[in-house]
Amino acid sequence: ESMREAQLVVLHTVRSHGAKLARTHVHDWVIIAFLAGVVIGLNVTHPFYRFVGKDMMADFKYPHKSNTIPFWAVLIVAYLVPLAIFVAFYSYRKDVYDLHHATLGILFSGLITGVTTNAIKIAVGRPRPDFFWRCFPDRKELYDQVTGRVICHGDKLLMKDGHKSFPRAFAGLCFLALYLSGKIKVFDRRGHVAKLCISFLPLLVASLVAVSRVDDYRHHWEDVFAGGLIGMVVATLCYLQFFPAPYDPNGWGPYAYFQMLAEAQSGDGSATNTNQREEAGDVSESSSRALRTSECDLETGIKEEEEPLILLRHRISDTMPDIQLGAHTVRSHGSIVARFHMYDWIILICLAVLDGVLNIIEPFHRFVGKT
Repeated sequence: ESMREAQLVVLHTVRSHGAKLARTHVHDWVIIAFLAGVVIGLNVTHPFYRFVGKDMMADFKYPHKSNTIPFWAVLIVAYLVPLAIFVAFYSYRKDVYDLHHATLGILFSGLITGVTTNAIKIAVGRPRPDFFWRCFPDRKELYDQVTGRVICHGDKLLMKDGHKSFPRAFAGLCFLALYLSGKIKVFDRRGHVAKLCISFLPLLVASLVAVSRVDDYRHHWEDVFAGGLIGMVVATLCYLQFFPAPYDPNGWGPYAYFQMLAEAQSGDGSATNTNQREEAGDVSESSSRALRTSECDLETGIKEEEEPLILLRHRISDTMPDIQLGAHTVRSHGSIVARFHMYDWIILICLAVLDGVLNIIEPFHRFVGKT
């Protein structure tokens, strides 16, 4: 028993296990590099130039303006910020499995989504809402006398980009939302809606970035909606390749970490070495059952956040054994329940204030022109 407990508290750092873990997943990193090359290649590929006639230009006369949120800022928010959060969790728990698999997962999410959306953009070739000003920057319209097709004389690069409206996706922040949901145990059935607000925050940021693209007349709303669905589906699938679902009791860690714990509990050193060269999805059913012994046994081997919001693990059988079968009134239990959900009430007040502030803020005034 003491040997098993010693195994559980061993730290798995980048220095001790990083190189071996990277070699185990070398094929994944090769695919990452390949996908990155495909994304770059698709970005320089000319899209399909759809037929655009004179009678269609009324839908593409929105003003041509710069992005409210630059592309480099989107990369920082959608990928560098999540990576910083992964590193922060690693610095606390010293779990290289979590750091490696989270990094691998978010990169796969972004690149698979990028390949998918860029390929569709090139194949569809839908004009952007500001296509008119890309095509006729000097306002001198020119059309084919027979077909009525536009004859553009604008900048070639702007014209090339002008046919890449559909779709637009943001997968990195969706992956981060799932990651946070598992880490802070959003679905632990303790009713802490404050945790849910934390996990929703990345989705809110992604939504605001997407809306800014519509406000900048770079994308139609359908582009953002379809791209959002693609991004969420890809991010969810990539997340579930490396981590249990957020509502799973073991949703706070990657599959590989629990596989390592199963081998450590079995006391088979050779199995441990073999485990580090296998995929987490190959864990046997018997090993998985061994992992789910009890929540207390699992939590002895990890460090958890000390914030009360995350660490509130009072059990009724431990705190109120003499009144479990009695009445639970406002007088007898009201203050206890209120203290237990103090952070939820604080978040509720903040949301009410924020809702009131948003109701008095001047909205974005979209372009409305004569058709």
